[in-house]
Amino acid sequence: MGIATALDRAGQATIDGCNAADLDTAVCSMIYYGGLPFNFSENPYFKQVLKVARSAPKNYEPPNRNAVGGNMLDIIYDKQMNRDFEELLKEAETYGLAISGDCATIRKAPLANALGS
Repeated sequence: MGIATALDRAGQATIDGCNAADLDTAVCSMIYYGGLPFNFSENPYFKQVLKVARSAPKNYEPPNRNAVGGNMLDIIYDKQMNRDFEELLKEAETYGLAISGDCATIRKAPLANALGS
């Protein structure tokens, strides 16, 4: 089955009847209609989602926007910040640590940038 046939069947495919063209169509539709950049399909995190999704239960429901932008975002942010700080401080005793930054006001909103190296 090709992409054109898969587009005609969109939303009707089942796990048993699914093939690569169905999945390609679903991914491309998500990218097009979601306004995502075309290289999104090459994102390693997206590839990880596909790998993990293979073993997800059939009744799995993705997190809603409140969870994505709330509690889950906080957890992922905290974990990444901890990893970044560990990496930053790993050899700081030997090579030192430099912090630089700047501030600006954009449309009455304050913005601060900081860079650690």
